[in-house]
Amino acid sequence: MAAAQASGAADQLEFGEFKEEPIHHPESSPPKQNEATEQLLPPPTGQTTPSGPSFSSLEYYQQFFDVDTEQVVSRITSACWPFRDDFLTRIKDRSDLYGPFWISTTLVFVLAMAGNIVEFRMLEDTARGEWRYDFSKVTLAATTIYTYVNMVPLLLWAYMRWKLGSGPSLLEIVCIYGYAMFVYIPVAFVCILSSSAMMRLVFIVVALGLSGGSLVANFARTLSGSAAANRTLLLSLVALAHGAVALGFQMYFFQY
Repeated sequence: MAAAQASGAADQLEFGEFKEEPIHHPESSPPKQNEATEQLLPPPTGQTTPSGPSFSSLEYYQQFFDVDTEQVVSRITSACWPFRDDFLTRIKDRSDLYGPFWISTTLVFVLAMAGNIVEFRMLEDTARGEWRYDFSKVTLAATTIYTYVNMVPLLLWAYMRWKLGSGPSLLEIVCIYGYAMFVYIPVAFVCILSSSAMMRLVFIVVALGLSGGSLVANFARTLSGSAAANRTLLLSLVALAHGAVALGFQMYFFQY
């Protein structure tokens, strides 16, 4: 019995002598459980990865005003020249609201000022009474221009999505419409200098041809793969709406 106990103790001693302890290397230690999970698995349900700024934050809209002077000038010349039809292609995914906003706002005050000056010159030449500044021209100009630059693109975009299933984005359409209105700013100053109602009409028609031609050319290129009937209808609506705005400018601001 004593011999058996001695043999068991010897076996335990022998086993303990050859037992190897694990060796830890700090440089090559395995990643922690949470680190491995982050690297190999998607985020748990309810957690999202970092994304861009929120739609309701100012940072979100800063991207639409991130343009330089060279880009603005290039887009103005492209939108006001009917022999170029690549505006919508060039601004693809790079549309801005900086140009359309400032062009529209500038045009509001330029049109109101030009209309009042033309009216003042007409009254001065004909001695038809005392002249007073008409502030309603500012209100009418703002309502007309902001409605046109925003609502017409919205209607066109909705029509193309509903009827064609494709087309430029709403922001791209607003962008080209805003830049196309620039041509009326220098024309308004030219109309101030002209004493002839007929010449002012000619200048407005020239502006209509330049900007309206550019709009039609760009949409015609974009809709080149669409059915002829839909393309003709949409281009006709673009031309008629632009012509109606130009006619309104002439009749209310420069018809003296």
